[in-house]
Amino acid sequence: MSYDDVIAWQSKQLCMVMTNFKFEFRVIIKFLCKQGRAANEIHDRLCAVYGDSAPYYTTVTRGSNEFRCGRESLEDDPRSGRPSDAVNPSVIAAVEKLIRDDRRIKVLEIARTMQFSGGSVETIIHDHLKMSKMSARWVPRNLTDYDRARRVTRLHVRRS
Repeated sequence: MSYDDVIAWQSKQLCMVMTNFKFEFRVIIKFLCKQGRAANEIHDRLCAVYGDSAPYYTTVTRGSNEFRCGRESLEDDPRSGRPSDAVNPSVIAAVEKLIRDDRRIKVLEIARTMQFSGGSVETIIHDHLKMSKMSARWVPRNLTDYDRARRVTRLHVRRS
């Protein structure tokens, strides 16, 4: 398993834990609301048990108000907005191939070729491929300072 795979797995686990905490907090808030507890009392009890991991007072207040007004669901409501079409494995692979073929390619050239916005292409390059621009070339971001210096030195030697 590569370093990137480990990081991806850890971030998925963290998201699952945070989602579980969010769900757990909602269960507690709903239960205590059904008992007739005030939002400040609910928040105090959550802080006593969870410490710094407890939700903010405004989050508890908003949740308790929703449950008092008749909300029964503990799940997130669906959000409006456009889903991300650009970020999927096939598009990421295509962008990576374009960069591997020409390391000097510009973001706007990739955007035009792929018919996506420059922002989506930058997200793919920086967040998914973990690359950054250096000396007008795309290079993996996980290089050490020593490796980067070596690349720059080799680049200058070639030009001389």
